[in-house]
Amino acid sequence: HKFGHGCTPFSDEKTVPVVFLKSRLKDQVMRSMSKYVLLLRQGDDDKYERTIMSAGFPFPVSVLNMSVLSTIPCNTEQLRAELNAPQSYAGLIFTSPRAVQCVAEVACSKAINGWERWGLEGCPIYCVGPETCRRLSALGKHPAIDASGVGGAECLAQQIIQRHSTSAVEKPFLFLCGNKRLDHLPTLLTASHISLQELVVYTTHDREDAELPTPLSPSFPPSAVVFFSPSGVDYADQKLRTIWDWNDIDKIAFGTSTAAALERHCLGVSAIATEPSPLGVAQALKSCLVPESLV
Repeated sequence: HKFGHGCTPFSDEKTVPVVFLKSRLKDQVMRSMSKYVLLLRQGDDDKYERTIMSAGFPFPVSVLNMSVLSTIPCNTEQLRAELNAPQSYAGLIFTSPRAVQCVAEVACSKAINGWERWGLEGCPIYCVGPETCRRLSALGKHPAIDASGVGGAECLAQQIIQRHSTSAVEKPFLFLCGNKRLDHLPTLLTASHISLQELVVYTTHDREDAELPTPLSPSFPPSAVVFFSPSGVDYADQKLRTIWDWNDIDKIAFGTSTAAALERHCLGVSAIATEPSPLGVAQALKSCLVPESLV
């Protein structure tokens, strides 16, 4: 008998290095599964990166930002004139944080509470998305702000129609938007005989100086790309489509309008953010990138 009293047979001794090797193999697999996520968005804040990085992915995730669009305020004097005549409108409508930013720039140095500065504290204000609402709230206390239209412009239009369908709306709503705004909201409101006056307060342009963030390259694509607007989809279709095989990349849409743009350009949609927020984007990414065996 080769083994002394209390010794473990040789066949059992081999289980220790086998387990060790399996552990090392798993670590190597996990490292090879490192994912790069590309966000096509503007903004210097890192809230999306922080939320995605802390979302509990079972492998390393690197979040990269690429600002592919630039916005330029316009019609500033007309905007100031319209805000000084709130009695002319049944309410204000915002569908993007950038439109709110244009109002904030006009309001700068005018008063502590921008809404009171123009007599807008009693004017109904409708908006889409939590970020748009947050920026509106930053302009001053306004109890009429409605942020429940998180389902997109179509959802917001239906809310306005429901709230005003029982009484005739004699005044138009003032819709502050960009030059690339979509038709959904104006079409739905007009069909329900609710008049709308549009004022373009910013223009959106492709950035000619946009560059792929390191280490991405034509030979090293990201695992997933998050699109935050239809304009971002247009940019990708024109400038990024030919450098990567998009069949190997997960496409995350920030909302339904962006998803429709992806489908329109035949890029496909892997997932839509559960809500227009960093958490919604992180959840959509996990649904695409994490295999069921690791859930």
